[in-house]
Amino acid sequence: MILDAENRSETIKKEITIEAKEEAHRMRSEVEREIRERRAEIQRSEKRLIQKEEAIDRKTENLEKKEEGITKKEQLLIERQRELDEYVAKQIEELERI
Repeated sequence: MILDAENRSETIKKEITIEAKEEAHRMRSEVEREIRERRAEIQRSEKRLIQKEEAIDRKTENLEKKEEGITKKEQLLIERQRELDEYVAKQIEELERI
C-alpha cells in the first residue's frame, strides 16, 4: 500500500512536470508568435514610412524644379523689363530732340 502510494505520488509528480513543460512550451510558442507578428507590423510600418518619405522627396524635388523655373522666368522678365525701359528712355530722348 505504501509502495502504491509512492508509485501514485511519483506518477502524479511526472504528470505535473509534463503538464508544466507543455504549458511552458505553449507560452513560449505564443510569445514567439506575438513577437513575429509585432516584427511584421513594424516592418510594414517602416515600409509605409519609407514610401511616404520617398513621395515627399519626389514632391520636394518637383517643387524645387518649379521654383528654379520660376526664378529663371523672373530673371528673364526683369532683364526684358530693363531692356524695354532702356528702349523707352531712348525713344523719349529721341523724341525730345525732335
